Amino acid sequence: MISFINLNWLWQSLLLLAVAIGLIILMGVRQTSSHEFEKMSQRFSLRTRNVGSLFLWAVIILLLILAGLGPQKKSGQEAFTSQGLDLVFALDISNSMRALDLSTRSQQVDRLSFAKDLVAQFVRTRTSDRFSLVVFAGESFVSAPLTNDKTLFLSTLHQTRHEDVAKQGTDLAQALNESFRRLNIAGDGAKGKAIVILTDGDETVNSEIKQIAERLKEKQIPIITIGIGSKDGVPIPDGIDLFGRMKYKTYRGETVLTQLNETPLKLLAQSGGGQYFYIESLEEAPKVLKALEKLPSRIT
Repeated sequence: MISFINLNWLWQSLLLLAVAIGLIILMGVRQTSSHEFEKMSQRFSLRTRNVGSLFLWAVIILLLILAGLGPQKKSGQEAFTSQGLDLVFALDISNSMRALDLSTRSQQVDRLSFAKDLVAQFVRTRTSDRFSLVVFAGESFVSAPLTNDKTLFLSTLHQTRHEDVAKQGTDLAQALNESFRRLNIAGDGAKGKAIVILTDGDETVNSEIKQIAERLKEKQIPIITIGIGSKDGVPIPDGIDLFGRMKYKTYRGETVLTQLNETPLKLLAQSGGGQYFYIESLEEAPKVLKALEKLPSRIT
């Protein structure tokens, strides 16, 4: 949309334009007497040049008027109104998420790769939302600030690796706190905000997690938890041996097994006013999307 900032200049400019138009009319339509008729053909060429010259000056004056009015293109952000959610995806990248107990497109993948594909599907499907990515293990940090740039977000998500966090473990309390800080920085009140946690839940439930979830519920920020991984115990890959065979993590000579722990995830969802979902395939993503659609949207 175009606007003008110097409207006071308009009236003076219109007067100049009127004078120019008057001169054009005077030169172009001046009455010619009968005794001048014989000379008309001789003077026609000169008059045409004069009229053309005055017309050119009128155009120049008009352009100067427009320039003086200071035309400006209004920012699309000022006139644009959208509805959507501010979503923080808290993604578990701990060692237990290396377990190869899921598949996408008939290909066996680890839990982290599956969770990343799931988040990508959510982001591509949603419109008018802003997204942030918090990754966590024994500690957490913001990998992508809140943005509506899907290309940027998905690029950051794609590059996420287990090695991004040095301290191992699964600290859900830190992940929640960091996610909450992201939404606080965004401002605009609590309406239209939610936290989506994707993890295998491999952490002991403690009072701190429940307290954080209840605080978020009071602020009307629901927590949606998504359980990733098999409910049966599976080994955790730990590199390749000299013969090219997969090694698995051991503890005191015993192979360490990891399995989905739904207890803290259900507690978080219940205490945080959200929902818990157990997702085994990407085809189940619509269940979560339907829950997101029911949440109240922000308006910007």
